[in-house]
Amino acid sequence: MLKRKVFTGCLIMAMVIGSACTKENNGKEDFEKNQQVTLETQETTQETTQDSRTEAAGELTEDMIKQLVDEGIYCNLNVFGMTFLPRNSEGIEYNGRKLYQVDETVFADYASFEEYIRSVYCKETADLYLYKVPYEDKPSYVNVDGKLYVDTDGEGGKGYYVDWSEYTIEIRKQTETRCEFTVTASVEWPADVPVKEPYPVENAVVLEDGRWVLEKFIY
Repeated sequence: MLKRKVFTGCLIMAMVIGSACTKENNGKEDFEKNQQVTLETQETTQETTQDSRTEAAGELTEDMIKQLVDEGIYCNLNVFGMTFLPRNSEGIEYNGRKLYQVDETVFADYASFEEYIRSVYCKETADLYLYKVPYEDKPSYVNVDGKLYVDTDGEGGKGYYVDWSEYTIEIRKQTETRCEFTVTASVEWPADVPVKEPYPVENAVVLEDGRWVLEKFIY
């Protein structure tokens, strides 16, 4: 059983801080600069985190919790939230939608993408984001003949002000199959004089099908 404590997380991805619409030009530059995540980092992360979490799934460690939080933040910033996965420039028309194939050096096919998402989230949350986000009949990511495609409609259309570069995790309650925690980042909401303040988010990791996964999406 992990002792109750707070530990600092170092993100595997770069910090993303959105900008207010009133500062459109600078905000766009900051957003594009801060959201960059190299393909090499992503590929390494996918392999190492999944392996380390399944080798001894029954023995939850601080590193395993941090890895899952890192992946959850990455998915928020680079998969389902602020932007989408890297893709090819040429799109296709598919069932009345414009879709772009995701770079195959990131995910070779839809099956590998689905497995990655299911290695991060519990079944309920994974199903939600695979099949019903942003709309139940129009998920962002689509299986086209086994390949992974994405609908980029709405990408980068909102400001995001949370800084995940230095977060902390406080374990609140733990059993053999569940660990509840609070992850706290920082945020600066748009204002004449912005003030950095704590941004706490409650979540849990659960033991499901032999591996630890996040219970909820981190936003």
